Amino acid sequence: MGIFRISFSRFMRSISRLSAWISIYSGVIGEALGASPWRSI
Repeated sequence: MGIFRISFSRFMRSISRLSAWISIYSGVIGEALGASPWRSI
Protein backbone atom coordinates (compact mmCIF):
# COMPACT_ATOMS: atom_id res chain seq x y z
CA MET A 1 0.00 0.00 0.00
CA GLY A 2 2.81 2.41 0.84
CA ILE A 3 4.63 1.62 -2.41
CA PHE A 4 1.43 2.29 -4.34
CA ARG A 5 0.98 5.60 -2.54
CA ILE A 6 4.57 6.66 -3.32
CA SER A 7 4.24 5.74 -6.99
CA PHE A 8 0.87 7.49 -7.17
CA SER A 9 2.28 10.70 -5.71
CA ARG A 10 5.20 10.54 -8.13
CA PHE A 11 2.74 9.96 -10.99
CA MET A 12 0.63 12.94 -9.94
CA ARG A 13 3.75 15.11 -9.68
CA SER A 14 4.84 14.15 -13.19
CA ILE A 15 1.32 14.82 -14.50
CA SER A 16 1.29 18.28 -12.93
CA ARG A 17 4.73 19.05 -14.34
CA LEU A 18 3.62 17.83 -17.77
CA SER A 19 0.48 19.98 -17.67
CA ALA A 20 2.58 22.99 -16.66
CA TRP A 21 4.91 22.43 -19.63
CA ILE A 22 1.91 22.00 -21.94
CA SER A 23 0.41 25.28 -20.74
CA ILE A 24 3.74 27.07 -21.21
CA TYR A 25 4.24 25.69 -24.71
CA SER A 26 0.63 26.37 -25.74
CA GLY A 27 0.98 29.96 -24.49
CA VAL A 28 4.19 30.45 -26.46
CA ILE A 29 2.76 28.88 -29.61
CA GLY A 30 -0.51 30.79 -29.26
CA GLU A 31 1.38 34.05 -28.86
CA ALA A 32 3.59 33.26 -31.86
CA LEU A 33 0.58 32.37 -34.02
CA GLY A 34 -1.94 34.91 -32.76
CA ALA A 35 0.07 37.97 -31.78
CA SER A 36 2.71 38.12 -34.51
CA PRO A 37 0.30 39.25 -37.28
CA TRP A 38 -0.97 41.99 -34.98
CA ARG A 39 2.59 43.01 -34.19
CA SER A 40 3.57 43.19 -37.85
CA ILE A 41 0.68 45.55 -38.64
